[in-house]
Amino acid sequence: MIAYLNSLYSDKASWEARKECLRKEVREKLGIDEPLEHVTGNKPILSKIRKFDGYTVQNIALETLPGLYVCGSIYTPTSKGKHALIMCPNGHFGDGCYRKDQQERMGTLARMGAVCVSYDLFGWGESQLQVGATGHRSVIAHIIQAMNGILLLDYMMTRKDIDPTRIGANGGSGGGSQVVLLTALDDRFTAAAPVVSLASHFDGGCPCESGMPVTMACGGTNNAELMAMFAPRPVLIVSDGKDWTSSVPELEFPYLQRIYGFYDAKDKVTNVHLPDEGHDFGPNKRNAVYDFFISVFNLDRSKLDESKVTIEPESALLSFGDRAEDLPANAIRTFDNATIYFGTKVTSHMKSDAAIERKAQGWVASLELNDVKKEGYVVTLIYNHLRAVRDWHNNHPFTLVPEGVNPHNGEPLSQLDREMIIDSTMPAEVHNKLMNGMRRVLTEEQVEAILDKYTIGKVAFTLKAYKEIVPDMTPEEEAFVVENLKTAREKAIDYKI
Repeated sequence: MIAYLNSLYSDKASWEARKECLRKEVREKLGIDEPLEHVTGNKPILSKIRKFDGYTVQNIALETLPGLYVCGSIYTPTSKGKHALIMCPNGHFGDGCYRKDQQERMGTLARMGAVCVSYDLFGWGESQLQVGATGHRSVIAHIIQAMNGILLLDYMMTRKDIDPTRIGANGGSGGGSQVVLLTALDDRFTAAAPVVSLASHFDGGCPCESGMPVTMACGGTNNAELMAMFAPRPVLIVSDGKDWTSSVPELEFPYLQRIYGFYDAKDKVTNVHLPDEGHDFGPNKRNAVYDFFISVFNLDRSKLDESKVTIEPESALLSFGDRAEDLPANAIRTFDNATIYFGTKVTSHMKSDAAIERKAQGWVASLELNDVKKEGYVVTLIYNHLRAVRDWHNNHPFTLVPEGVNPHNGEPLSQLDREMIIDSTMPAEVHNKLMNGMRRVLTEEQVEAILDKYTIGKVAFTLKAYKEIVPDMTPEEEAFVVENLKTAREKAIDYKI
């Protein structure tokens, strides 16, 4: 994919043309503008300010759609004057934005001179009290999380202590995915630091990161290219050796350097790679983030001391109480009530996703793995593959293939011919990710069972028909037929569903 993308632009002018296409189509495919029309514009609900060593904390609940709130906390330096602002969306880490390392990072950055806004994922934390965990596994989570970041930034920009020339974004894992999307949608950001998230071959695996077909923009894109849209503004990519970011030093980082080179700004993109570490926001990741923002926002390094940060109990960081007892009277209390602000295209996409997830769960259940972690992994693999096949077909319709003559028979290309041509152009990594992932955790017999689910047992069914036609088929001939049927089956799983 990186090689393909690199072939699309050779200089700043061709890259800028590509970027304009991405800017337009990413927004369209995310579907953010229709729900933005329902934004309330109400003032946020703010808690009393709590004072600590060199910084303060204030909880915020902002009504984004009527009755729907995003909750978080604002960490502010006690020093006077204009401050940098860093938006810090939460990722898929245990305890969410209440966890110790999140508070350490927010408090330390605030002590050094940056206002930090830490806020929930949709369907996590206090948001879960409104829409349940189901909300997070929906396609609208992808849209709402982007809305939340933009609308919180809108509010923060009204504060007189914010320096509009120093606006950053920083998050880890799913929070890093949000950083990439936010910078692609909003030009107000001037520095960005996605941590343990950026990859060209993986966009997160959760509907809140890939629910809407954003990566189908402009014929196909990925998070590395979306991050490249940020050039020539400074960006830090933090990667490690034990998750999907292990490829960054050899693949994504050189790609980003090439794009930044169009602006003579290679020094503005940096990579801190931790080959012996895994998927977390540990001390070395946080130190890389501190060094980056100290450099680009001129923060006060002398205040870098995580031991000075007070770790508050989760209850102190809540806006609406332990059991949502303080939710406003107009608050949404079911996920269904949150979906009414999204058009039929999004809701039908959501229903399709739910049907795909049920299908993936049923197929995996038939294997009787008796291993919850393995089951979840395989369900996610199949779910993501089925969605990718659907989205590729929907966003690359057969009508893109010109009418013409089928070279095999001299007849005009039929609709089926054209559908097969367009389906066969889907990037190979979609197929490889599924097959490699299944073979990593399943036996070959189990992989066979899943492939048969995809094609409704066509290998055995077709072999039976062959045997009826050729009843004296030799074992060698049967093996040849089976081999070719299985090859056809593996191709078929990437075609229209």
